[in-house]
Amino acid sequence: MTATEEAARIMAREARAVGVNWSFTPVLDINAAWRSSIVATRGYGSDCETIARHALPQIRVFQEEGIAATAKHWPGEWHDDRDQHLVTTINSLSMEDWEATHGRLYREAIDAGVMSVMTAHIALPAFAREVGQDDGADAYLPGSVSHPINTTLLRERLGFNGLVVSDASRMAGLSSVMEAVDSKVQIIASGGDVILFSLDFEAEMAGIRDALHAGRITRERFFDAVTRVLGLKAWAGLHRGDTLPALPDPARNADQMAELLHRAPVRKRTSTPPCRWTQSATGAC
Repeated sequence: MTATEEAARIMAREARAVGVNWSFTPVLDINAAWRSSIVATRGYGSDCETIARHALPQIRVFQEEGIAATAKHWPGEWHDDRDQHLVTTINSLSMEDWEATHGRLYREAIDAGVMSVMTAHIALPAFAREVGQDDGADAYLPGSVSHPINTTLLRERLGFNGLVVSDASRMAGLSSVMEAVDSKVQIIASGGDVILFSLDFEAEMAGIRDALHAGRITRERFFDAVTRVLGLKAWAGLHRGDTLPALPDPARNADQMAELLHRAPVRKRTSTPPCRWTQSATGAC
């Protein structure tokens, strides 16, 4: 068993013991724009091989232990050192380069059976152009409210059949683009199944209800979202009311983690950043 698998199993068993059954990890973003406050230490690395080597075992182990994993931040971060909490960021790759990097990672996660994908406030203008949108505002819509990105690309082209959850819907990367109620409607209409966060639950639920009655959200899309939510709950066994597993021995876990840290590779500290921005198709530094 690799160090990644062992660490993932320790985390998963501790999480299950306190009632966690859904994790918004792993981060599949590529840490090549080293100033990025979105990727930074949350990512597994700056090249696709490293990211896949760690993220795919984490997905498998978490889900073996009863925790649904989430691949994020769709459609992929690395190219913009701005912060989605403050502004919509832009994935500026061509679709050829996107397929060789982010596309590859998401395909591998989907093939590994990841239960959910988090769609983020990241624009992918190259795909908007590919499906016939011009270079106007629609090409730079956040992925969280983009039908081409969530439905055409993720569902149809990549074949993802799990649950799509939005990133935090009050982040300025989305809230600076559209009003709160409209953004919630568009998250569902574009292919999202779960909305993360609400500051006015009743008003936003009423907005979704009105959009459903007006046809802005189709009945098929609405019931598809409900079905996916119920499917994830069923996978997690929430209908069974199972007793939570016992909390693992903290001392034993601490000893395991100490041993894992000794096995982990350590990069020598340097006076310059270890990775520079690159626009290569491999995502390597």
